[in-house]
Amino acid sequence: MLGDLMYEEKGKTTGVRVPESENGSVKLEVSIQTGGKILGVGRAVGDGVEYRGSIYFHTSAEKYSHLTTIAGVHEYDVDGAGNIANKIWEWK
Repeated sequence: MLGDLMYEEKGKTTGVRVPESENGSVKLEVSIQTGGKILGVGRAVGDGVEYRGSIYFHTSAEKYSHLTTIAGVHEYDVDGAGNIANKIWEWK
């Protein structure tokens, strides 16, 4: 059963790039521009927004497999010019 909607985001893809492949795997870099609301409102700070929350990782890459066992907390800030700063800390 689903609970209440907490976060909603909509946007568009602004670019896709295929960098050089490593070890036969294909990677994509996707640029997006989005806007959203948390609990019905976005957290506006002047012309920008701030998000704070938790994050969980999932990967099949052996090198980063330990990330699937931890939780992170993050700060995600976007200023009025569209510049983004994002920091994630391990939750201990």
